[in-house]
Amino acid sequence: MAQQPPRIVNRLYSLGPVLISGTVATLFSATYLATGDTVAILLVRPPSSRDTAQLQRLLQSARALTTLLHPHLYHLHDVGIDQRDCFLITDLRGQTLRDLLNSEALLLERALEITRQLAQGISALHASRIVGLDLRPERIYLETAGRYDTALVADIGLRRFLQTLGYTEQETAATPLLHIDPRYAAPEQLQNGSIGPATDVYTLGLILFEMIAGRAPFVGKSATETRTLQLSQPVPSLRPLRGEALPELQTLIGQALTKHPSLRFPHMEAFSAAIEAVQAHLPPKHAPAAGMLMTQPRSARTAPLEAIKSGALSARPAAAPPPAAALNQSTGDPDNDITLAQADEEEEETLRIPGRARLLLGQSERKKVIPMKQFPAILGRADPRRKQKPDIDLAPYDSKRSISRLHARIWYEDGLFYIEDLGSVNKTWLGELELTPYERQLLRRHDSIQLGLLQMIFEY
Repeated sequence: MAQQPPRIVNRLYSLGPVLISGTVATLFSATYLATGDTVAILLVRPPSSRDTAQLQRLLQSARALTTLLHPHLYHLHDVGIDQRDCFLITDLRGQTLRDLLNSEALLLERALEITRQLAQGISALHASRIVGLDLRPERIYLETAGRYDTALVADIGLRRFLQTLGYTEQETAATPLLHIDPRYAAPEQLQNGSIGPATDVYTLGLILFEMIAGRAPFVGKSATETRTLQLSQPVPSLRPLRGEALPELQTLIGQALTKHPSLRFPHMEAFSAAIEAVQAHLPPKHAPAAGMLMTQPRSARTAPLEAIKSGALSARPAAAPPPAAALNQSTGDPDNDITLAQADEEEEETLRIPGRARLLLGQSERKKVIPMKQFPAILGRADPRRKQKPDIDLAPYDSKRSISRLHARIWYEDGLFYIEDLGSVNKTWLGELELTPYERQLLRRHDSIQLGLLQMIFEY
């Protein structure tokens, strides 16, 4: 049987695979024929009572949003009618926040910055009188370029669009793209109350809680139980779920998740300002914990390799002395423990010997040793389901899942060690230096390395 050619929408867009199907609306991936770019197309079959002239008038309010450009919103490219279907064409880029949360634990500063960016995008929609957004992690996208995230709100008022066409909330309930998930809904949404900017403040507060705690704050065994928890239960404490969460962070989320809208932040600008205040209270970024060795200044990090080898810049400055605190602690595994004093007693050599390279974990003089048996060596978190196995699996030491599956790589070339980040989610730090993905940096003895939340010392 001959394969049907793809449908062409508005003579410009070739429909691709279905992303989300439903009885009222279906979301497709599509290709813009003029440029080859990938976009998303929502096709909606309007009620039979509406004729074409009526539909064109009803679409005017949605079409006005095509002029709304914001760095943290999907752009609405076009709105119209094609073969009796109404269509909306938007961006389709980045990975969903859900995919990210399923694979990694986010650093506090990263979760706050994503939330702040989302608040800015939502504020722009509120200025256009669009409220009651779908802010589930499945409808929030992230683009990561180097060390920076760009958070994007995918929903630009689809529920209001369907209401404009004449559909009721009950008629759209069977469409997964548009139904209200009680885990990500404000109390007034669940009780068919009045919706306003504070409604989206509540929903964004739910998202922030999940990014920090690793789970949504109100989840029952059924949708009905979840709804009851959302309406009646206080905000859970972050401390048992994320020990380093600041009290100011708990206060911030508590105000956003107040049950009555009038007691929340009144608008996204106020919520964003409160987020910035908490960001200012965060401790210095990735300051080494007690017992960790500080690396030397970064002056030699980006120097040309020839300058390092010629001695113009010392590739191996004198190591900082080990701290005097915490002298009598052990991992309990004598065969796998080493003292920093023993490491310092090892003879100095002109060239590094890869067979003696190792990573030291722990916060005391005696540290867990992870030998490095081959180079290059990929450090990460094994995931049998996805058939990903790094050379060094750090999952047993990373209880918060902050390390990516393929996080960083250590090289050995011409007697020198190097480290590079592999586009990890929670970044790689060499002392105080945040690594740019896929750019090698010189790695020296006693250097402090941080992958996600896991800190270690490199030795050879």
